[in-house]
Amino acid sequence: MSLPNHYISRANHSKMKPYYLLLLLILPLCGIKAQTDAKPITITISQIPDVSVTDAIKKLEKEEILDLKKENSTIAATKYYNLLECGDYTASAKVKNDSIIITVNNSKGCDGNSKYYKLKAVIDNPKNIPYKVWVDPAFTFLAEGERIETFRNHYLLGDINGDKIKDSVTVEYDRVVEANDSISGECGRGTCYMTAKFGNGIPDITESMCYGMDLESLPDMNGDGREEIIMATYYSHGCCHNIYVLSYDGKKWNTLAQANAFNDDESDAARVIKKGRNYYLHYKNWDDDYGDIVEKKKRIKLK
Repeated sequence: MSLPNHYISRANHSKMKPYYLLLLLILPLCGIKAQTDAKPITITISQIPDVSVTDAIKKLEKEEILDLKKENSTIAATKYYNLLECGDYTASAKVKNDSIIITVNNSKGCDGNSKYYKLKAVIDNPKNIPYKVWVDPAFTFLAEGERIETFRNHYLLGDINGDKIKDSVTVEYDRVVEANDSISGECGRGTCYMTAKFGNGIPDITESMCYGMDLESLPDMNGDGREEIIMATYYSHGCCHNIYVLSYDGKKWNTLAQANAFNDDESDAARVIKKGRNYYLHYKNWDDDYGDIVEKKKRIKLK
C-alpha cells in the first residue's frame, strides 16, 4: 500500500505500456557498455539456440534470481528471459553502496513474436567487493531526451501515533520529464510506485501500479488515542480508484474499510459519515442490478 495527503498528484495517465511484463530485462542484441560510478560493466543478451530452450524454460518456471559467479576478479550475472524480438533497447548500471543496479530503457513500443534469451552482465571487481546485483523490475520506457525524476510532496496530518503532536507525510513518486522540461503523467516505468513516508517510527506505505494518491485525516474513531486516515490511490485511466480507511495501532497499519470507487469531486474525508454509534464509508460504483453508477456504503470495522 502507499499514501498521500489531500492531493498527491492525480496524474492524468493516458495508458500503461502493455508490454511491460515481457520486457522485465531487455538489452540490445549486441553487447553494451553500461557505465557505473567507477566499475565498468558489460551487459549482453543473446538468443538461446533451440536445443537449449528447454533449460531456459525450466529456469523461468522456477523464477530463479540472477545466477552470480566470481570469475577472475569479476562478477558474472546471468538470467534467462522470454522477450519480444522487436524494440530499441539500451542498458545502464550504477553502483549504490554495496549494490549494483541494472536498469533497461526501451524507446520503441512494439508487438510481435517472443524468443528465449540469456542475459549476462560482467562486472569488473578487482578488489573482490561482495556486491549485490539487482535488475530493476520497474524497467524504464524513455524516448530520446526524456529522463525520470523523483518528486516529493509534503503534507501535515493529524495525530497518527498518539503523542499529541500532528504528524506529517512525504509522498515520493517518479515522473517522466520530457525533453522540453515539461512533466508527463507517465512514470516511465513498467510499474509505477508511490510511497508515503511518515517518520517517527510509523511504517511507510507503498502502492504499486499507482499514478496518484490523496491522503486526509479522520477523527479517532476507535478510541485508541490515535487519529485514523483515509487514502485514495489512482490508476492508469483515472476513471476509478481504491479507497482505504487506515488505522495505525502503534506497530502496523490496519485496514478498517476498503472500496473501489468512480472518481468524483467529493473530499475523501467527507466520505466517512457517522450514524448512531457506527461509521460508514460512502462511495459511488457500478451496480449490475441497476445498470448504473449508484451510491454505496460500507460499515467501518473498528474492532
